[in-house]
Amino acid sequence: MRCSRLSTMLVLALLVITGAARAAEPQPEWPPVVDLAPNIKPFPGRKVEYFRHGTKADWGYAKPQQDFFILVHPETPSPKAPVYVCLHSAGHDGKSAYEIGTEGAEGPRGHFLYYPPADCYGLYPDCRANGSVGDWWWGGPQPNEKQQKNLGPEATPTEKRVEDTVNWVLCQYPTDRNRVYLTGISMGGSGSLGFGVPRGNLFASILVHVPAGAAHVEQRMSFPPLEVPVGRKFADPPVVVAYSGVNDGWAKDQATLIKGMHARKYAFVDFWGHSGHDSTKQSIASQNDLAFSYPWLEIRKNEAYPVFTDATSDNKAPWLATDGSEPAGQINAFFRWKNLTDTDSAFSIELRLLTPSEFKSAIVFPSESTADVTLRRLQKFPAATVQDCTWEFTRDGTTVAKGTVQSDAIGLITIPRLAISQTPGILTLKR
Repeated sequence: MRCSRLSTMLVLALLVITGAARAAEPQPEWPPVVDLAPNIKPFPGRKVEYFRHGTKADWGYAKPQQDFFILVHPETPSPKAPVYVCLHSAGHDGKSAYEIGTEGAEGPRGHFLYYPPADCYGLYPDCRANGSVGDWWWGGPQPNEKQQKNLGPEATPTEKRVEDTVNWVLCQYPTDRNRVYLTGISMGGSGSLGFGVPRGNLFASILVHVPAGAAHVEQRMSFPPLEVPVGRKFADPPVVVAYSGVNDGWAKDQATLIKGMHARKYAFVDFWGHSGHDSTKQSIASQNDLAFSYPWLEIRKNEAYPVFTDATSDNKAPWLATDGSEPAGQINAFFRWKNLTDTDSAFSIELRLLTPSEFKSAIVFPSESTADVTLRRLQKFPAATVQDCTWEFTRDGTTVAKGTVQSDAIGLITIPRLAISQTPGILTLKR
């Protein structure tokens, strides 16, 4: 009996000592540490790592917290693999978004944006575990809050945490810094816009489906009528591709996004249809199959891109028009380009429209579209310092249009009302 009691007392003492020792163990801070026994599904054919980390003081959280992220490796190792960053929706977290991704691009739940392409690292941060302390809505303003928080142009702790997470992955793994992509659904779409558009120095392009509000990007980019703080400068932003449901209550401020991107001459491709807040591939395709035509994963951060505004091929967005809007439509969806020359004395780029032979769609393709063309992310051609330069647009060796142009007050060059067709044309600028 004494032995039994003594054994019990020893076990209890050991448990107390062990518990105290565990409590005294330092919690992971930064850099992240890998969890060798995570409770997650394996990813078929791909290595997966689950990381935990604490808080960096310069993020600005009110108190320390523990966070995690999941990293999926490419199917085949590569010395310079793209990185695919996925922000989850309000109905999911970093783990559940990852597990939907394990089902494949054509998985049963249809959220193909949660699947990282085979050649990419797939990065899944989380904002649910500590949502009650400000991480929710990826650190941006929540559309349905009566008292708005996280307003203004400055990044919140959540945004700083996710940015450091992305940069840590870029430093630790053989990645291509010019091919870092951002995507998200619903709350993750809103977060991708607010977090990604200000970070053109990090992301090449962004794809969002049914983004739940545009207040986040409006505040961080100080879209009109907000004023940009004195001295604040933005890097040329990523190319943004979006799809929203016309009958989606979460898209009620979509006009803010459309107007803001247009006013700043930012590269924006928009699609819409009557699919509500359903982000599944099947639902979107049934309304606007063209939404899957844009090659956003081919865009590189170290290459120039054209911005098209006021194109004659644009449909009337329902959030901007009281009548005459299209039940399913697009803005800038048909334009394609290929960089040819980018030196300190000359720049040339091929411009054309998407052809029906490239993508099968129920939507009628335009044979020609006229738009203002603004050049961004020029690598060597000094647009900001050009007072006068000549430009010429040729098609099949014949000059279609030409003229002279000056850079504007913020250093951008815009060629007005250029007629672009399905037959490729070459735009050339010379100092």
